[in-house]
Amino acid sequence: ILDNIRWGNDYFIKCHPEANVYYYQVGDGGADHGFWGSAEVVEAHMKRPSYKVDMNNGGSTVAAGTAASLASAAVVFKDSDSAYSQECLKHAKELFSYAETVKSDSGYTAANGFYTSNSGYKDELAWSAFWLYKATGDNAYLQKSKQYLSESSCDFKWAHCWDDVSYGTSVLLAIETKEQEYKDRVVYAEEKLTGKQPLYLNAECGMQNAECRMQN
Repeated sequence: ILDNIRWGNDYFIKCHPEANVYYYQVGDGGADHGFWGSAEVVEAHMKRPSYKVDMNNGGSTVAAGTAASLASAAVVFKDSDSAYSQECLKHAKELFSYAETVKSDSGYTAANGFYTSNSGYKDELAWSAFWLYKATGDNAYLQKSKQYLSESSCDFKWAHCWDDVSYGTSVLLAIETKEQEYKDRVVYAEEKLTGKQPLYLNAECGMQNAECRMQN
């Protein structure tokens, strides 16, 4: 498992050559999906362009999502490989700072139609901030996680997935803080995703159905 975690995050590190530059995609989605062959020979059949985000071409969603992976890897490897843990944390901090600074997905376009960010970037900022909090113990990241989650869409149309990570962030905040707001979010998501009750949220994303409360 640790080898698999390292393999994926090694790739993310290679895609992040500078603090404010991140290569988020290699290959053209349309051409890739139109090729019926093995991955091992794809480069012999088509061009493989690379796409990046930077200060002039925002990519908060993909940068923050990558920051979350690297920060969680920093937690995983903290005791077994402290040097690698610190390397992951360095890249995670830089990617989060970039994502938070640009607050834009204007340059994250090559993935449209395949991995379009329908939920926006606030949920990824919340998700990555929480993992940076776990990796550093810095309460400022925890407060940012709570802030960005409150600003996210709160519209649980699917389970925790590549597009919307607000559900997972709600679960982690509920466990970490024990605060009712996040427990309610989890209950709301469970009820909505399973279709058990027609629940709804108010402007602050709090539960409106008092009968459904996540127990301590």
